[in-house]
Amino acid sequence: MPDRDKNRPTTSEEWSDHISEFAHQWEFGSPGHCAVSDFANLQVLYGQLANEPKGALLSMNGAVNLTPENRLSLALQRIVLLEHTIEQNSSRIPGYASTYTELSYSFEKMILAASEEARTKFQDEEQKITAHVKSFYDEALDYVMSSVYDKQNPHS
Repeated sequence: MPDRDKNRPTTSEEWSDHISEFAHQWEFGSPGHCAVSDFANLQVLYGQLANEPKGALLSMNGAVNLTPENRLSLALQRIVLLEHTIEQNSSRIPGYASTYTELSYSFEKMILAASEEARTKFQDEEQKITAHVKSFYDEALDYVMSSVYDKQNPHS
């Protein structure tokens, strides 16, 4: 094991805490903050692929009237645009790529740890395993989104 991995988290709870602390450390507007914000927004966009639109604003502005195909197309276009922006920022903003990579790596490791823990606890109960892993993912993503929001809206 490389030296840099010696002090890394091992459990899903430790990874979740690491993600929260990592996301919170960046100053608003810094390359790290931008990378964290882009990562979180991309995760939210991917999550929207499976969800129906909800909310009073959507019914008023007409977005709820889009066909499922149009909603999917719009979501995919947003994902492509954000992924392109992430690629551009990674190549031209110092510190952006390493922050984005660390956050992505940390989420991956947290999900793998949560999955292993759930398989030990629930054995072959796939629904419980999936729910356990999703709860860690959702909680960590909420931490990240809250950190981004708090920095973008310091007086709220």
